[in-house]
Amino acid sequence: MSWIMSRALLPIHIALCVGLLSGCWEGISRRVLATVLSVRGEVLYGSAEKNLRPIASDSTFAVGDVIRTSEHGQVDLILIPGILARVSESSELHIEELKLVKDGNETAGGMRNRIARIHLIRGKLTIDFEQPDGASAQLSVITDQMTVRAEPGCVFVVEKDKGATRLTCVSGKVYASQKDGKAGMVAQGFFRAFPSDRQMAVPATDDTRAQADTTAAIEAARQLRELREAQLPPRNRFPFSG
Repeated sequence: MSWIMSRALLPIHIALCVGLLSGCWEGISRRVLATVLSVRGEVLYGSAEKNLRPIASDSTFAVGDVIRTSEHGQVDLILIPGILARVSESSELHIEELKLVKDGNETAGGMRNRIARIHLIRGKLTIDFEQPDGASAQLSVITDQMTVRAEPGCVFVVEKDKGATRLTCVSGKVYASQKDGKAGMVAQGFFRAFPSDRQMAVPATDDTRAQADTTAAIEAARQLRELREAQLPPRNRFPFSG
C-alpha cells in the first residue's frame, strides 16, 4: 500500500522540484565583446601597455582591454546590446565587465540581465543607455573620485580630468557614489563635479561647460543610434529587435 502511495505521489514530487529549480534559476551568464561602430583618428587598444595596437572597424574588445584615444581620436562602441558609448579624444578606459545573462543558449530573446562596468582612467565618455525590452540592466562607470551607476533610459557624460570628475545627466537619472561613502542622484538637466564644495547637483543651464556637454551628448546619442541601426540586422538591435 505504501509503495502504491509513493508511486502516486512521484509526479507531485517531480513537479515540486522543477518548480523550485525554476524559481531559483538565474540564467546562463555569458561574457560578450564590445564592438566598433565608428573610429576617427588614432585609437589604440589591447590587454597590456606593450600590446596596444590600432583599432579597426572590425575590432572587438574583451574584459581586461584598454582603449586609448589620441588628441584627435574618437571611437563609438556598442559595449553590450542596448548600451552605446562614445570615447572622446585624449581618453583612456579599461573594460572591467561585460556580461549578458540569458535563459538559455538562444541567440535572440530570453534576455534576463545585462551588466557593464567601465573604469574611465582619463578623458570623456558619453553613454546612451537604452531602455531594455523586458530585461534588467546594470551599468557602472568608475573613476578615481567616484562610481556612477545609471538607470536604463538615460544619456549622460562622465569626464575625468586630473584630480576631478564631472558628471552631466542629459536624460533619465544617474547615481554617484564618492570614495568617502557619500552618494547622491543627478537628474536630467543637472551636473555635479567631484570633489566640489557644492553638495547638490547644479542645473546645467547655470554652467557653460555643462550646456556644451549636454548639446554634444544629444548629438552623440543620435549618431550612435543611427550607426547601430545602419550596421546591425534587426534581430541584433536589442532592445529594439524586430
